[in-house]
Amino acid sequence: MDGRKSRRLHWRAFTRWLVCALVGAAAIEAAGAGSDLEQQIERARLLRQLQEDAPERALLPAARLEPRALEAARAQASAAFRDGHWRAVLGAQVRARHFAQEAERAGVRAMQLRRARDALELQLKVHRQDLDHRLQRKR
Repeated sequence: MDGRKSRRLHWRAFTRWLVCALVGAAAIEAAGAGSDLEQQIERARLLRQLQEDAPERALLPAARLEPRALEAARAQASAAFRDGHWRAVLGAQVRARHFAQEAERAGVRAMQLRRARDALELQLKVHRQDLDHRLQRKR
């Protein structure tokens, strides 16, 4: 009977520990949810205050740009666009010229290969005729 009693005591201690752990976890979760809710309420209050105080928005950092800085940024962007466009046009012209030269070189090479093939065919034709002529003489 001592074994059963020992097991029951052990089981009761384990269940008590498990219940305490679950209650503790639930309390921690509830405390965390409450702080999140408080933070959300605080953020909403600050956002509402910021929207209501419209003149103060101009005092925030980077809320407004100086006209000169804005004009300089626009001019720089425009210059960069023109420069990029000019580079694209030049690149297209260079590529077109390169491809035209390559096509010309390919045409010249094709003509050279055609002439070499024709020369070989002519040479074979001459050799055949010569061979035919020699064979006819032997008969």
